[in-house]
Amino acid sequence: TYSSSCASGGYAQSLADLAKAPTGSTAGFISPDLNANAVVKSGYIVNAGPGLLVTVVVAAAATCNTSAAAAIASYFAEAHPSSIGSTGQRSFGTDQRATIFQDNTGTTFTAALVDTATTPVQ
Repeated sequence: TYSSSCASGGYAQSLADLAKAPTGSTAGFISPDLNANAVVKSGYIVNAGPGLLVTVVVAAAATCNTSAAAAIASYFAEAHPSSIGSTGQRSFGTDQRATIFQDNTGTTFTAALVDTATTPVQ
């Protein structure tokens, strides 16, 4: 929703920018408890950041919520267990392709690992 309604097809570079409400609204694009990288939710550490394509699509000031950083051409997001084997086993990653990938060992996904991932969640 951020990409299509707020950033002219660009993507946020952080969870903090996704948590910011657009002008005229009180609700951000994601749950307020996911407002920063490394937040723990349901036993998983959640992160988001720039993908491999960092071309600026929209300047930060021109986004509908005046993001802290410009909207760019790609992103990645990941969640991994805070304690492998206890809070979870698999890790998950995604990017602008909108496919969710998994790793059965719980390895933390990076933008490069998501880009080369081949095991979608079944």
